[in-house]
Amino acid sequence: MSIVVSAAMLALAQAAPPVLVMPRPENPAAQVMVVDVQARRGGQLLWRGQLTTWPGRGAGHSVETPETIACLSSDGGVRPVDADSRLAVNLDRGGGERVSVGLEWTRPYEGGYLSCSAGGTLATRLQTELELPQGMPVTVRGDGGLILTLTRR
Repeated sequence: MSIVVSAAMLALAQAAPPVLVMPRPENPAAQVMVVDVQARRGGQLLWRGQLTTWPGRGAGHSVETPETIACLSSDGGVRPVDADSRLAVNLDRGGGERVSVGLEWTRPYEGGYLSCSAGGTLATRLQTELELPQGMPVTVRGDGGLILTLTRR
């Protein structure tokens, strides 16, 4: 059995792959949304930073903060225990001025003394969709005194 390869078949097999051309937006800079984010609990600043997002592309940040809480030991005494608080902020943008905001804040239980072996965590979660006009701060309030302020640059 013999295989015959024509010059046309050989040229086709060696051709470069097709070039994919994606249309560019008329003004790519107008697509970028830069947002100043500030998360507070009462007068305490939990996190301040900047997130940048584009249509169809989200942005997020999380931070863990070590804390020390008091707990009851088995002998009835009170002793300090290390615990962490965690804050996670996410922005998702489908297009235009609207942004889907997700926020989760977990922290050690604060409602009195716990057994040192029991532990405990409180969590606050916010999920909302907002319009962020340029230069105007938008504030969202959650449980536990949580305040999230977003300002689009």
